[in-house]
Amino acid sequence: MNMFRFEKTLFDKEVEGLSIQVVERGSQLELRFGNHIVQSARSLHAPDVLVLDYTRAMMAGLLFVPRPESALHFGLGGGSLPGFLHNHLQFLRQQVVEINRGVIDVAYRYFQLPVSNRLEVVHQDGTDFLRGQENLEPASRYDMIFLDAFHADGAEPDLNTGAIYGRLKSMLTSRGWLINNVWGSDKEKLNQVRRDMAAQIDNVSYVSVRSDSNVIFIASPSEAPPSLGLLRKRASLLSRQFPLDFENLAQKIRPLQTAAGAPAQAWRGGR
Repeated sequence: MNMFRFEKTLFDKEVEGLSIQVVERGSQLELRFGNHIVQSARSLHAPDVLVLDYTRAMMAGLLFVPRPESALHFGLGGGSLPGFLHNHLQFLRQQVVEINRGVIDVAYRYFQLPVSNRLEVVHQDGTDFLRGQENLEPASRYDMIFLDAFHADGAEPDLNTGAIYGRLKSMLTSRGWLINNVWGSDKEKLNQVRRDMAAQIDNVSYVSVRSDSNVIFIASPSEAPPSLGLLRKRASLLSRQFPLDFENLAQKIRPLQTAAGAPAQAWRGGR
């Protein structure tokens, strides 16, 4: 059933226990999981533009590692993030781990996920995938790991624990960064993620999205956050390369935890 007026449902099916809808609303396609929450969106007029605020905020990770050679994604959705990176970084190799076969099919069929030997989609539970990634050789580690696995009611809890952050930490290269998307509406859960990430990874920054509707944590066990001057320089260069306002993103980045071990305060809001 359509949630709003002036929309058309193109796909509506339960796959592997998940209710999946693709809806055309106005000038965009939306992916939903049985409720009003938009999991992913694609503009019909400008398909290479990131529509949702949180996807643009997750691209702040490029300010920390502007020329990644490898990226791992947990959660596919409509494939906005891997597709965007694939189209603009011709040297980047990506893997995406997605638990639901229906989501994978919809991403290719409706959201123009590229078919490419530089973009591999793995149909597997994220925790099962991680069991096969122990003791990775340095050449097999990732410059960027995106944690964006959501079901209908929020982030996947099994992939947001201190143990998982520790495992992901070991899979990063010496210049690698973990980018974690968390819903900001649940302050208790947000604070738990903050504490768990700060306990596992020395250097943590964050970007608050639209009144804390989402909070994007950016963390590295090796690299300190770039200076403000370097962020601004990188933002200027990246804004010429991507259809995205990196100068605005750079202004929203805030430090949370540093290698010096200063305790992070309880979450009270993005600024």
